[in-house]
Amino acid sequence: MLFSRVVSFFTFILTLGILAVAKPVELESRADAASVQNIVATLKSKTDQIVPQIKSAAANPQANSATITPLIDELVSALNAAQSSLTQGGAIKLKSRQTQDEIATTFAGVVTDITGAVKLIPFGFPGLPGLIVSLDVALAELLTGLDIALVGLGLAVGSLLKGVGGLLAGLGFVLTLGLLGL
Repeated sequence: MLFSRVVSFFTFILTLGILAVAKPVELESRADAASVQNIVATLKSKTDQIVPQIKSAAANPQANSATITPLIDELVSALNAAQSSLTQGGAIKLKSRQTQDEIATTFAGVVTDITGAVKLIPFGFPGLPGLIVSLDVALAELLTGLDIALVGLGLAVGSLLKGVGGLLAGLGFVLTLGLLGL
């Protein structure tokens, strides 16, 4: 009986000793603010090419799903590409708030451009709800990735997009709306 108590005591001490000596795991690659800023800037340049095409296609009275759906799919793939680029790094800590504000402003511009283009698509357009859901999911995943990479970025973007909150809700971007806290 005494032997089992002694063994359990030494097992407990050995466990604590192993935990005290363990080395922390190092992260292989960590994102830095410049890489996140480059990812968002690349996304902005891609959306600046796609959004005017969506706006002109939506303004065309002969617009159909064959003209608008590929553009929305291209926009979703640009958002997904930016999201996959973000997952390669971990969370970073910024030394200055200015960089986070610049990234938040750029991303808020992307969201504003996308919602401005989607609102021009005629109501009753075939397949529009599915396109909006795919855009919403892609935006929400990217926003989550940005908020993980730069903690607090989601709130900064949300404060910049308060005026667009009603439009986001009206279009059905509920995931993005919830993540932005609007």
